[in-house]
Amino acid sequence: MKHLFAIILFLCSANLFAQEIKYDGNGPKTGFKVFVEGGYTQGTGLYGEERVSLMASAGYYFNSHILLGIGSGENYYTESKKYGIPLYCVFRANLLNNSISPFLDIKGGYSIGDIKGLFLAPSIGARWMIGDVIAFTTSIGYELQRTDCITAIIDLNNSNNINVNQNKKNLGALSVKVGFEF
Repeated sequence: MKHLFAIILFLCSANLFAQEIKYDGNGPKTGFKVFVEGGYTQGTGLYGEERVSLMASAGYYFNSHILLGIGSGENYYTESKKYGIPLYCVFRANLLNNSISPFLDIKGGYSIGDIKGLFLAPSIGARWMIGDVIAFTTSIGYELQRTDCITAIIDLNNSNNINVNQNKKNLGALSVKVGFEF
């Protein structure tokens, strides 16, 4: 609950400092924007685990195509009941200067919480304008969460013989997200 409160507080503070950007039907103009997106991520590979995420980013459009910013959010790992809070930089490139545009998005940083380590999330998606200021987004992508994992190998012939290792593993996953930018 405290993590949800922190995310809501971040969203409210980011919205207070974001200047309003008007659209002329083509694409965003220079200025600050706030992005909120949530989604489901299905784990891949031996150490992949499904997660539910809510992310918020604030950034600056240098032109109608390029945005750089920062963000944070929460990934809740449903099987292990653990969470990670990624703190990241975001780069977004709108490929067209239209009211409907495909985009490329890359988030990279570090995750804190129960799941700590390198966080990288490239994605592709589409943005649809709703009115003059708000846009709806959908995206698919891959999340790389590098973290320490503990593995135990038990000898079935001798249960007292247990080999425990701790090393870095990739909790990779495919993601589907929907969101809003305002």
